[in-house]
Amino acid sequence: MKIIDECMPDIYVKSVYDIDYEKLYSEGIRYALFDVDSTLLPFDNIDVNEGQLKLFEGIRSLGMHAALYSNGSYKRVKSVADKLNVKFVSNAHKPIYKGFKIIRDMFDDECVPLNTIFIGDSLFVDMMFADKCGVKKVLVDYIPDDGFNVKGKVVYLLQTIASKALENKGFYYKKKYYLSKGE
Repeated sequence: MKIIDECMPDIYVKSVYDIDYEKLYSEGIRYALFDVDSTLLPFDNIDVNEGQLKLFEGIRSLGMHAALYSNGSYKRVKSVADKLNVKFVSNAHKPIYKGFKIIRDMFDDECVPLNTIFIGDSLFVDMMFADKCGVKKVLVDYIPDDGFNVKGKVVYLLQTIASKALENKGFYYKKKYYLSKGE
């Protein structure tokens, strides 16, 4: 089923801190796009911490370029991007694919799908978007927020249900992590 294949991540790790950026760099990855809500920060949160600042400094020190690509509002995503000192796209309307040009325009002409990754927490939104872009898909576990967020709870429930359809491909949500398909 095509929609299920589009959702299948290439890499699945617990958090953005568990990604082997050095390995990805050695494999030719030079550009990393991050979702914000529930990937880097809990939903609707803009409190960037020291760990996130160090993460992005480390990515830059490898020679990789990072940016945020989020469905979140301009004001919120800009605040996070400014703190992390990265470029961003807000109100992105993922998984709708508007063409890779928007991503390339954030970086430079050397940014192509083969040297780019997208990191997100959603099978339907983030992994489908990354698949449409032709970039490597990295799924991380959803970061829960402190309050009761109806949207987040619904997305988490749908994700859990959808992940069952991927079990025959070796994907086990919150049970089995892997650094590349087939591990």
